[in-house]
Amino acid sequence: MESVENRKLLVDLLNADLQGEHGAIIQYLYHAWTLDLPGISSTLEGIARDEMYHFQWLAQHIKELGGEPSIHRAPVLFEAPTFRELMLLNARTEDDAIAHYWEHVAEIDDEATVKLLERIVSDEQGHAKTFIALADEVEGRAEEIEAAEAGDRSPEAEVKRQRLLDMLNAGVRHEYSVVLQYLHQAYTADDARLGHSLEQSAIVEMKHMGWLAEHVAEMGGDPEVERNKLVLADNVEDMLKANIADEEKALALYDEQIEEIDDSELKGLLAEIRYHEEYHEYEFRRWLKKAVERREAENRSDKPAARRGNQFTVGSLFRGDGS
Repeated sequence: MESVENRKLLVDLLNADLQGEHGAIIQYLYHAWTLDLPGISSTLEGIARDEMYHFQWLAQHIKELGGEPSIHRAPVLFEAPTFRELMLLNARTEDDAIAHYWEHVAEIDDEATVKLLERIVSDEQGHAKTFIALADEVEGRAEEIEAAEAGDRSPEAEVKRQRLLDMLNAGVRHEYSVVLQYLHQAYTADDARLGHSLEQSAIVEMKHMGWLAEHVAEMGGDPEVERNKLVLADNVEDMLKANIADEEKALALYDEQIEEIDDSELKGLLAEIRYHEEYHEYEFRRWLKKAVERREAENRSDKPAARRGNQFTVGSLFRGDGS
């Protein structure tokens, strides 16, 4: 596809697919967190990881085509009347995605893009079959799910529970936001080493989101997987300053929560998350110092430094390393 118009159409189609994968990731993770059933939850998380691969492949391909990966997501379907219908809803989500991919394949004459979409479709077809099988299994374990959600609902306990849910969901929203922010920065970074560092930070923030969301679900709450306002600065120094500010806010948030919460296990979890955020802040300050020094050196020499492209490893986001 040589023309600018065709290339823009291709990027637009892929960004629509990217938004669909983003929505599927959140939908399946949410169901895994809230069902919290051995076997079923791990299967849902495995499917979500496949969708994460798709998300990364599409984002990188969009960047290679000269486009900018979208930070938006398709609508997420959080609930259904029964657990069986929830799994069937997921199956329909996969069927809809497959149909959209085939529609896009029919509009595209770029071989590399067609092969990528066909590769993704092969996964989605397997996911749809898995969800059909899960529908029967989850129906048989409905009482187990309901029993796990039962607990003390006295007025005093409910007030305390709601306060804790509000605190944890503030963390969920923060972590989800910085995952998107750092991934977008990683995919669009000119410096490959900085891009890799940002990607590794996003990996850890994704873990935090899962830990906090699972705790919310265990308490019978609904994880608030909605993002705060993102900062997507073009200038690398402004970008890093924004990241530092976000990490400072996170440190203050977790300090406040650790001080207020009585549960020793939860305190320990928040302390671990806080330590990771402190390290991220340090890393961003280190990269900012390098960026300032590089700019000052360029100003002195009047010779711009060479730009380097991204060198990401496909799948590195989802191995869980870098924590």
